[in-house]
Amino acid sequence: MKHLHLLALLIFGIAWYPALAQNSHKVLREGDTQYDKGQFKQAEEQYRKANSEKKSYQSTYNQGNAIYSQERFDEAAQKFEEAVTAATDKQSKQQAYYNLGNAYFQDKKLDKSIDAYRQALRLDPNDQDALNNLVLAMMQQQQQQQQQQSQDQQDQEPQNQDQEQQQQQQAQDQQIQNQNQEQEAKPKEDLNKDEAKQLLQIVEQEEKKVQDKMKKTSGDGKRKTKEW
Repeated sequence: MKHLHLLALLIFGIAWYPALAQNSHKVLREGDTQYDKGQFKQAEEQYRKANSEKKSYQSTYNQGNAIYSQERFDEAAQKFEEAVTAATDKQSKQQAYYNLGNAYFQDKKLDKSIDAYRQALRLDPNDQDALNNLVLAMMQQQQQQQQQQSQDQQDQEPQNQDQEQQQQQQAQDQQIQNQNQEQEAKPKEDLNKDEAKQLLQIVEQEEKKVQDKMKKTSGDGKRKTKEW
């Protein structure tokens, strides 16, 4: 953990190259002075002003440093991207890539941070800070991926349990439904047979009653003569 802490501190070690040595412009010198005093907001304003008058690698790069020191890492990354494009020599481009990697790292954009450090190392394979920060960024990326995989598994387990319970419930419901259908179907067949049998018995009984009545009527059918 102590080693990792040391690497994390290296992230804050932005390569700083004052524009004074390459550009004696008054605004740039004022920006350098403000930056050295830790007045990063004022330094940013001076570099921005210098950039508006004459855009250059130095003013863009130092403006990115001033913004980075205010922990506005996304904006700083944009300035370092511009510095990479504006760089006219290998060393300047390498420094811009290194600071770009730092800005992306602090902004938690590890993929872009790793790519920027690799670009810096291609331009200067001996840059130990870039190598250390690249290793740190890759370790954190791996840790995040492992945590994400673990979280995905935890999220998936309740979902699988819910699906399994749902399937079991559906199977039980289907079984009950099938049983109900069978129970409903069987009584209908038996009931029809019973009804037919009962109806037949009723018909036979009615016919017998009619026949018995006719026989009785026939036996008493002699007409009586009226006696005068």
